Amino acid sequence: MDKKTFKLFTLLGLSVILGLHFFEISTNESQSFSIAYFMFEWLPLYLAWGVLFTIGYRQWQRNPPRKNNKSRPSITH
Repeated sequence: MDKKTFKLFTLLGLSVILGLHFFEISTNESQSFSIAYFMFEWLPLYLAWGVLFTIGYRQWQRNPPRKNNKSRPSITH
């Protein structure tokens, strides 16, 4: 998987998790505000997607995308 796809995938995953979390808070208010519930249900998901995003971002910083500078072969007769 290339770096752009990896970053897009992780951003999409983080946004989906965040959307699901807000949806659950709006539908199940009594249990969703519990700290223990958050730690065991949502925190591992946020950590996993956050670590994936951090890995992708740091790799991109270390090795920025290169432009395709292939020189054209010279034609000699």
